[in-house]
Amino acid sequence: MPYDAVTMAAAAQEIAAFEGGRIERIYQFDRHELVMAMYLRGRKGLILCSAAPDWSRVHLTGTLPARPAVPPAFCMLLRRHLEGRRLLRVTVVPGERMMRLAVASRDDLGEPAERELVVEAMGLHSNIILLHPDGRIADAIRRVGPEQSRFRQVLPGIPYRPPPPIPGRPLGQVEFYDLLEPASDLPLDRHLGAMIRGSGPTLTRQACLRAGLDPGAPAAHLDAAGATRLVEALRILDAELQGGRFAPNLLEDREGNPIEFWVFPLLGAGSRREFPSTGAMLDHVYDRMKQHALRRRNRERGESTLHRELDRVEDLLADMARQTAESPASEEYRRYGELLIANLYRLKGKLGEAVLEDPADPGAPPVVVRLDPRLTPAENAQAFFNRHGHARRAEAARVRRCAELEAERSYLAAKRDELGAGADGGEVLSELTDRGYRGGPPPPGRRRREPPRAFSRYRTSDGLAVLVGRSSRENDALTFRDAAPGDLWFHAREIPGSHVILKTAGREVSPASIRQAAELAAWHSQARRSGQVPVDYTERRNVRRRPGGSPGKVTYTGHRTVHVTPSGQAVIARRED
Repeated sequence: MPYDAVTMAAAAQEIAAFEGGRIERIYQFDRHELVMAMYLRGRKGLILCSAAPDWSRVHLTGTLPARPAVPPAFCMLLRRHLEGRRLLRVTVVPGERMMRLAVASRDDLGEPAERELVVEAMGLHSNIILLHPDGRIADAIRRVGPEQSRFRQVLPGIPYRPPPPIPGRPLGQVEFYDLLEPASDLPLDRHLGAMIRGSGPTLTRQACLRAGLDPGAPAAHLDAAGATRLVEALRILDAELQGGRFAPNLLEDREGNPIEFWVFPLLGAGSRREFPSTGAMLDHVYDRMKQHALRRRNRERGESTLHRELDRVEDLLADMARQTAESPASEEYRRYGELLIANLYRLKGKLGEAVLEDPADPGAPPVVVRLDPRLTPAENAQAFFNRHGHARRAEAARVRRCAELEAERSYLAAKRDELGAGADGGEVLSELTDRGYRGGPPPPGRRRREPPRAFSRYRTSDGLAVLVGRSSRENDALTFRDAAPGDLWFHAREIPGSHVILKTAGREVSPASIRQAAELAAWHSQARRSGQVPVDYTERRNVRRRPGGSPGKVTYTGHRTVHVTPSGQAVIARRED
């Protein structure tokens, strides 16, 4: 699902609407992305330029992220040469992911001149480069020296050289015989991609689908009729591209995640969603992609932290067990002390060993006890009593420590189960950090607590609101802070998962609403992939925090149980956020 040359052409068409406009302000948010705020005849717009390897792109955007307090040096250079200037032209190289923004500026002598901002959205090789009027590089958001590339350097002061042209024919110049001549075993879409200049996988796949062909079929199986239809599909796409007849849309899976996006109507499996502009579509897609990447990183960090901490707790418990097994019984010390006291009358001087009889059991064999020859028998008896007290205290401390470690192991296992049930990894990491666990490298500067996120929101077929917690802290807040006593509380029975609240608003709740809320509880649990899930529900007033338990741990009474089948499609249909 890449940002291809066709998508860049659609984005350039929207940016070109601001030709003649003024660049009011330039912001750089990190080492890869910047935004230019434009103004033209009462209209304002934001041009996002990104050289991030995974998110390289350029388009109009509707969001302005938080910017750093101190602008980077490249941002200051752009402000010096481009702010307050007019955007003259927006050009793209056909078939290339490269856009040039020509800006009215001045040269080093103060004379009117043009400067260009070149955005190369080429994945790992992406860059944003400011050019002097004479074509030399003023600077780049990513400098490339000889140690990074022997073939093309991007450094201040040297002449700018565009990337090598991509081989292949333009989109509208692919001929019938081009498709049939090579007997390639490559899939048809990849074979087509090697033939068309700058084509991405979306273009070639959609061209095959428009022609009624299987994109994954071997290219060698293509016949004359199929080649004719494919050439016609490519020419229609080229005509739509040249005419600027764009229709931004994307395909989503059952959970609302983007499968594929493009600027022409998409064919394929999934739910199709249309957008008013290319910029709006790209904002939505990349926001979801970044959220997904962040959730994946947080989940991986959370799993790594929990794995490490559980291993630590298991090692400590094993060490406690070893100490208990190796430590002598405290009662032996007490018995030796009592036997010494009972036999003091016949023990003379300082001894290294004593044979002691038990007056309480005359028939028992005598006990041989090793003594400290530096001490008298009475002092040895007192030393045994002291060892007895120390051993008892050590044993009690081990018992307390083992109980603490068992509780910690239960807590960490519960957090692991939450992650397995789909809990938000960021929330779990934040909770672990608050409890003193090291979840990863802290952000630079003073750590600030993030504001609490809103719960996931759904609506039943009867119009009742349903709220779903996404972590143990959200579960606790949802149940005991936001829910009314008469609201219905749902949870998968004896299965880690989210708390679900059905807001009754004082109304009688229909069986349909109860079943739909139960489906949400089953879907947001560790039993999401099961066929039938038992879900308990009761009034919120019957739910209590578990004494001494971690956030989200509860007990409840007066519940009923409904068995439901988790359905992601039904969940998406009822989602509001």
